[in-house]
Amino acid sequence: TGNEELCPQKATLLGPVKVISQEYSNINCRSIDVTLPENESWLEEKLIEQLLTELKVASGEKLIAYRGVNRWVQGFEPVRFEKPKVDLPRLKDKGVYLITGGLGGIGLVLAEYLAQTVQAKLVLVGRSALPEKEEWEQWLTSHDETDSTSRKIRKVQELERNGASVLVVSADVANEEQMQNVIAQTQQQFGQLNGVIHAAGVVQGKSFEAIGNITKTDCEEQFQPKVHGLLVLEKVLQNQELDFCLLLSSLASILGGLGFVAYSGANTFMDAFVHQYNRSHTGLWSSISWDGWQLEKVKENEQNASLGANLRELAIEPEE
Repeated sequence: TGNEELCPQKATLLGPVKVISQEYSNINCRSIDVTLPENESWLEEKLIEQLLTELKVASGEKLIAYRGVNRWVQGFEPVRFEKPKVDLPRLKDKGVYLITGGLGGIGLVLAEYLAQTVQAKLVLVGRSALPEKEEWEQWLTSHDETDSTSRKIRKVQELERNGASVLVVSADVANEEQMQNVIAQTQQQFGQLNGVIHAAGVVQGKSFEAIGNITKTDCEEQFQPKVHGLLVLEKVLQNQELDFCLLLSSLASILGGLGFVAYSGANTFMDAFVHQYNRSHTGLWSSISWDGWQLEKVKENEQNASLGANLRELAIEPEE
């Protein structure tokens, strides 16, 4: 109704609600969202009656909400974007943009776009550090072309050739002190921060095991960047006058998916967080639930690391 008190932490439960019944076909899961009426009121009696009815009736509906006497269920309809009247309306020429997960596949694709279109000043934040810049050439000559650090160095050099100024910083997005230092370094080197893209996340590993095999530690691997990291970002950006803050979520927040119980829950948190944040702030924060990305050309029999892309040809190409 627009008057509810939103709680992104509770929204994480929607991940298991979707994934449990996908991994265990004999279990039916539903989320029933209610607002509690006054004790011993007729609305309380009505709510009890509604809940008992829900438990008796077999239903394929996953997300249900009761508000007063009304029952709501989640549905979807297609929306087509018209071509924008203004090109790049929120991007500034030589603007300052910070990308968490900036050395990851999607982070680098977006960095390349910002470099080519507005010759941006880019701050790329990642957990792993690159060698000092004066050591890059030596590193490239002494390591194989397939070395991941070498690939990242070449990508940063390419960004600079495309007109960008690049600052690479090693920091854990879930560590408030480290991220405060990142903001300070950004302002010292480039000045006012114009926008943030939160692309940090884990896209492979044990956190994508089936529910029967996943541990609390595995789940935390997903929650660190997308939940704890987002809460840290909110703190360190509270005095920044941003043109936008863009969170990269996943279709798994809507569709679930085998092995995605933690991933789905963490991305659902991001989507709900944006709704809550925009209620009380004037800055424009957005969360985009992306499909899988086809970031590398791989052999037909190799596993595609892009999440959500069971059929490779359906994944998003970097050019798109």
